[in-house]
Amino acid sequence: MESIISKFKSNKKLRIITVFIIIILVMAVIFSLFFKWSRESKEIIGKCAYDIENASTDNEIETLLGKLNGFNKKTVIKQLNKDLITEINEYKNNSEYDNEFYSKLSRQLNKYNKYNLISEKTQRELPDYKYVLNEMEFSYGLNDIKSYFESLQNMGIEDQDSIDILYKIIESHQKYNEAERFYMEKTYNNALLKLEELDIYEKDVNLKNKADDLTKKVCESYRKTIKKELDSLYNNNDFTRLFQTINIYKNIFQDEGEKLEKEYIGKCEVKLDNKINVKDYKSAYEISTILYSVDQNEDKRKWYIKCLKDYAENLIYSGKIDNARRIVERQVSDYPDDEEIKDLKIKLEMDYWKVRYYLYLKENINSNVSFKIQEVKGISAPILAIYSDNNLSFYCINGDNMISAGSIRDCIYSNDEYYYCKTYKEENTYYSDIKKEIIYQYSFDSSGSINKNNTYIHTYKFSYDKVKNEVIDESDIYTCNDNEISQSEYMSMNNEIENRIMKNFTTITEDNINEILVNDKWKELN
Repeated sequence: MESIISKFKSNKKLRIITVFIIIILVMAVIFSLFFKWSRESKEIIGKCAYDIENASTDNEIETLLGKLNGFNKKTVIKQLNKDLITEINEYKNNSEYDNEFYSKLSRQLNKYNKYNLISEKTQRELPDYKYVLNEMEFSYGLNDIKSYFESLQNMGIEDQDSIDILYKIIESHQKYNEAERFYMEKTYNNALLKLEELDIYEKDVNLKNKADDLTKKVCESYRKTIKKELDSLYNNNDFTRLFQTINIYKNIFQDEGEKLEKEYIGKCEVKLDNKINVKDYKSAYEISTILYSVDQNEDKRKWYIKCLKDYAENLIYSGKIDNARRIVERQVSDYPDDEEIKDLKIKLEMDYWKVRYYLYLKENINSNVSFKIQEVKGISAPILAIYSDNNLSFYCINGDNMISAGSIRDCIYSNDEYYYCKTYKEENTYYSDIKKEIIYQYSFDSSGSINKNNTYIHTYKFSYDKVKNEVIDESDIYTCNDNEISQSEYMSMNNEIENRIMKNFTTITEDNINEILVNDKWKELN
């Protein structure tokens, strides 16, 4: 042993070889340990990346990411992006369209984007909007493409034009599917309506061809069943849909459609006569309105105006006065240049207010009163004049409430012979801080057979002493056209005009209220 050691010490070359062998052995151990660690790390990172790719819940992803340290996390994110780019490139190199790809890719993107796992390099490799639109086949996979577009939007990548095109494509496919369903259900009218709504994207040739084929099928089937459908609509009094259906059919088969239109116009005219004879005002109005909209000749217009008038009057005198007003206003809106309809509106407007007042009187009568309803130019609603307990009052409807006409404006009551105006006016004038002057005026005008165009004013004038808290300097002044007259002269004229007005009033009592009717139709109110 000693000789070996001695020889080793004396032999320099042997020493070098020995050290070299030891170094090699140590390095071999180190490399062995490193490769083992590296292999295990790759397995861990690969497994973690795989688990994240296939994780189905947020909790799973958060748990997996929480187990990684900073270095491992970066490596895992790098691996996830590498796998994603590999998958994208495989798709781009594959000439066959795979709609499942977008579904899977959008799920991955939404999942990774939530935890900031997508690198900028990966974003640059993603298929953009225009690429997808150019590559897609339009017959299927639309929901997958929509999902992918939404995932790009969630990442902050936008292309509004392409998004609009996609939604246009989706909408057109949905409408085609509805049209196809209507065709299968044999509701050909609805199928044609839906096909007319189609707005097909220019590159969606497949859908255009399918829509053309379906239209031909629907039209041929429609031709065989149109008469049955029209008879059904006619018998059910659905005249609006009846002529809508004929119009659609006429757009496809013009000559046949025009013959059908004439046939059913004639049938509806017969039904209109029957409705008028039995005083079914509502149905007569509806039929005449549709006939006039379909065929705007003078005969149809006369029937339409008559039925409109009858129906509106029936509503008014049945107490449904607001409904009548809406119907007439709608017709004025539909035919703004028809003077006869405008005149009818004005006439019915007066009937409307008369009934409103009549209902008010009927509900609120509690003593013997006299009344008159009179139209006044410049006032939207006519004035209701009521004489009760030796008082003459003027009222006007404001909304649903009956209010004193004086609270709206100076009230004018008129008929063919005269004007009668009652005005209450207050004027306040302050003289220093001690005294104020107050003027109350009561006035009326007369014309016609009684002293034409005279204005009579009664002014009650007084001053009020604020310190003494009392009225001072009272005076009553009576004038006619600004010329002072006596109190007796003023009162005489006032009484004469009121008496003259009262001759035109109708007296209402509890006993006779139901007999006071402007015309026979008012009896329907009771």
